[in-house]
Amino acid sequence: MSKRIWSYSALTQYLRCPLQFYFQRILDIPPAFTPATLAFGSSVHEALAVYHSALQRDIAIDDGEIRAAFLESWDRRKQREKITFTEATTEKSLLAKGIALLDAYLKEPPPQDIVGVEMTLMTPVHNSNGEALPAPMKTVIDLLTRDPGQLLVWDFKTSSRAYSEMETELSLQATIYSNSVWQIYKELPAFEFVVLLKTKSPKIQRVPTTRAPDDFGRLGDLIQVVDRAVKADMYYPIESCLNCSTCAYRKPCRSWISDPCVPKQETSRRISSTDIPFEEDQACNDTA
Repeated sequence: MSKRIWSYSALTQYLRCPLQFYFQRILDIPPAFTPATLAFGSSVHEALAVYHSALQRDIAIDDGEIRAAFLESWDRRKQREKITFTEATTEKSLLAKGIALLDAYLKEPPPQDIVGVEMTLMTPVHNSNGEALPAPMKTVIDLLTRDPGQLLVWDFKTSSRAYSEMETELSLQATIYSNSVWQIYKELPAFEFVVLLKTKSPKIQRVPTTRAPDDFGRLGDLIQVVDRAVKADMYYPIESCLNCSTCAYRKPCRSWISDPCVPKQETSRRISSTDIPFEEDQACNDTA
């Protein structure tokens, strides 16, 4: 069997709703639909990667190519997934907003001294006692640059509202990604959320933060607890307007029974959670 692999998306999904984690990552039930905001964020993310890769390789690229990369990514998602919209959003308006956000970002000074774009790292995590956990952490770094004297991790988000400093200070993503870079480069990086704001006039917000080794130990303690819960088949729903309103697993959730924690129609698919790889999926880069 394959070795368990944790990721930021897997960890936060379990913390948000263990039952959704179970449906997607243990039973491997495909989602019934993809919220438009998720597909939108992913498409903006892909277009930015095209831009940054060209900068890293010192290849000339114009704004039209970056807009085209965004639209092509959207079309690929639309062909393979059922994308759902809210009543207040149409495909046309969303695509126009995406172009406007990219144009706003392209007016910013371009990143310098790029170390990597879309870097996939597989690194250890240690608990507060300094013990390495059995499961490694897989991360995909949007952009890594070297500022004078320090590495900087960039993570891109699209959002309808500005991020607060408290959100950034408490962000598990900042902790996980900073730990991964620290493990590879043996130096503590800075971290910055670059938020593409879907306001009437698109804006770019930059929210910096840093992490220390004590934060990484606390992260390891948290993962140890969640890992024990997964091994013990601790899956249960956390029902709330925030969780359930856009959940693609609402139907199997309503059929869920507490013992043996399997929807009735899925009983025949019961598998062990031991040594299941929790691979990094396409992170949600959009906040509605």
